[in-house]
Amino acid sequence: MIIDLIALQETRDEVLGKAKNALERQEITVAQQWASIAEEYNNLLTQALLLQRHIKDVEISTLNVLINENATEIQVSHQDQGELGELSEDTTNTGRNESEKKRFVWIRNLRIVHNVSLLGHGRIYQSSKNKQVGVVIGKEVVQKPNKWLLTLPDQNYDVVVLLCETLCDEIIDFILPVEDIDFIRKEQKKNYKLVKFNIIRENGIFFLVNRRSRIFHLNDYIAKYDYLV
Repeated sequence: MIIDLIALQETRDEVLGKAKNALERQEITVAQQWASIAEEYNNLLTQALLLQRHIKDVEISTLNVLINENATEIQVSHQDQGELGELSEDTTNTGRNESEKKRFVWIRNLRIVHNVSLLGHGRIYQSSKNKQVGVVIGKEVVQKPNKWLLTLPDQNYDVVVLLCETLCDEIIDFILPVEDIDFIRKEQKKNYKLVKFNIIRENGIFFLVNRRSRIFHLNDYIAKYDYLV
C-alpha cells in the first residue's frame, strides 16, 4: 500500500479550512467536528512519517547486510555475480548517490519478497524469461515537487521499470510493458540515444507527459511485477 503523505497533508488542510468556515458561520458544533477530524489527520501524518523513517532505516540495514554478503555471494554462482554488479559499483564509487543504492535494494527485494530475479547492472537487466528490462530511478526535489525526469539508454526493452522516489523517501514503482509506452520512444529525437520519461503527479494520479499534454495514466502500472516474469 502506498501512503501519499502530500495528499494526506492536503486533505488535512482542506478539513481545517472547513472547520474555519464553519466557525465563521458560528456553527460551533460543525466546526468542532471538522476540527476533530483534522486532529485525526494530524495523528495519521505523524504515524505515517514515523513509518517512512522506519522503512528507510530497515532499507539501510538491509543494504549493509547485503554489502557484507557480497564477498561470499560473488563466489557462489554466476547468477549472483550478475545481480551483484550494481552493488559492486555502489561500494567502489563514492560518487554513487542514495537513490542508486535504493535501486539496488529494490532489485534485491524484488527477488526476496516477490521471487522475481533480474540479472545485470546499471540500468539494463534481464529477467529469468530472457526479457530485457530497463530500470531507472529518479528523485522528486523540493524545487520541483510532483515531477520526475527519468532517462534510459535507447535499447530494445521488453519491460521498463520507472522508480519514482518521493520527498518522503518512498519508492513508487511503475512496471510497464514496452508496447504500452513505445510511442514515447518513437516521438522523441534520438540525438543522445536516450529515452526520456517525464512524470507528474496531480491529486495522487501519475501521468507520463509531453510538452503539450498528459498522455498516459500510470497508476494502473504500480507494482505490476507480473510483467517481469
